[in-house]
Amino acid sequence: MIWGAIAHDVQTDLIIINGTVNTECYIHDIIKKSNVIQLANSEYGEFKWIFQQDGARPHTSKKTLTYLKQRCNVLDPWPPILRFKSNREFMVNYGY
Repeated sequence: MIWGAIAHDVQTDLIIINGTVNTECYIHDIIKKSNVIQLANSEYGEFKWIFQQDGARPHTSKKTLTYLKQRCNVLDPWPPILRFKSNREFMVNYGY
């Protein structure tokens, strides 16, 4: 798996994970090693930005959400696999 985060004026290095990503791997090897929270905090200020991710199990575990919510605002996750045919349909169905 390849993971990276982007925002206006902020980007992390890409992180390559060989094998399965579980909660511990996601927190330690991805979130912490990417410095995504520190980068966003230094650019926007603490709790003045929103971390968005999909609904994959490592992203939505109680341990992950607790870790993230202590450090940043977290948007409710999107489904890991969209059942819609396009992003436009997803946006229309959710009222955007």
